Amino acid sequence: MDLSQLSQELREPEARFAMLLALAEAFSQRPRRSWGYAPKEIELCRDLLPAVPDALAQWYFTVGRVPELTSMQNRLLAPDDLELKDGVAILYVENQGCAFWGIPVEALSQDDPPVVLGDAGDWRCEADALSKFALTVGLSELCLSGRRFNCSGMLDAAARSALFAALPAAQVRPLQWPADREACLRVDAKTVVLLEAEFLFAAGLQDDVADYLAGCASPGRIIWQHRPRS
Repeated sequence: MDLSQLSQELREPEARFAMLLALAEAFSQRPRRSWGYAPKEIELCRDLLPAVPDALAQWYFTVGRVPELTSMQNRLLAPDDLELKDGVAILYVENQGCAFWGIPVEALSQDDPPVVLGDAGDWRCEADALSKFALTVGLSELCLSGRRFNCSGMLDAAARSALFAALPAAQVRPLQWPADREACLRVDAKTVVLLEAEFLFAAGLQDDVADYLAGCASPGRIIWQHRPRS
């Protein structure tokens, strides 16, 4: 897989879900048959929702059970575990219950509806399409997963500047929570990196990802908190 594809705009929902499948092929440690929910399980959404958007069904069917893309930090709710809150169908929950993401009930009839974010304040827009949000979730969970070929650390200002110069911006924005943090996603053929202020979280295709990023960050310095085991 060439992760630099994430630096290109994926305009259609089908392209976004195809990218999630490619990420699952590269990073999932589970057998392919267990990646998604069965259609009869997805139908359980209808016990709560008046309609099930096509994009939601496709997300569940393609990679809904791949933890590296759905539930390593926060959690994509199962089809029979969806919740209604303030007129929003909640489908993704922050790990301490501090934030919630969902689809406004009035938008459930759309094929690829918008997603809103709620925390201590009012609901606000997270993404204008669920398929975009699914890809944001996938990359965020992947970078934070701590699984094979993942690394994390703290970087100085010089390292941050060097990484910005070395790695193109992903055409996927990170989660908009917490709202006051400075965050972005950078990618190239070998790695995807989530930068949050002075923190770095990354997933790569090989176990030398930490050494590779250290070279990209030169002359700056990364203090590693986690490196892949060779």
